[in-house]
Amino acid sequence: MKKTLILLTLTVATTLTLTGCGIFSKTKSDVASFESAATNAGLQSLSIDGVPLPSNVEDYVVYHDADMTYQVEFYDLSNTTAAENLFNNLVDYVEDEEGMGTFTNSRVSSINYATNTYGSGDAYYYITRVDDTVFFGHTESAGKDAVKAISDAIGY
Repeated sequence: MKKTLILLTLTVATTLTLTGCGIFSKTKSDVASFESAATNAGLQSLSIDGVPLPSNVEDYVVYHDADMTYQVEFYDLSNTTAAENLFNNLVDYVEDEEGMGTFTNSRVSSINYATNTYGSGDAYYYITRVDDTVFFGHTESAGKDAVKAISDAIGY
């Protein structure tokens, strides 16, 4: 009986993992939801008019606080592969910055998302990919909670 229960539990957990159900997957957000969360947090939009974007970037928005101590970015890309590449490039960028101080790193990934966070005494980076979107927040350590609140507001 005990073996049957364990086998059943493992089967259900494996099925949920492979199908992306429940806590093992996230629902992607969109630019409008991100803009709403950033505006509600009192952030200002940074104009990117005239900035050439790669062809696989369908939409890109940037918000920052009044003191420019933190900035959050949201990318909507043409496909998941493009989002994975951008996510990996951002991770590489932050890890290159690691030489400037002692960072702690946390990584989580599942069926349709991946998250990396980095923190040190004076800097914090939060990078999340869900499907074909990427959220990137970077701040001085004092802005960590604000960045996390915006990512939480959009479900990232």
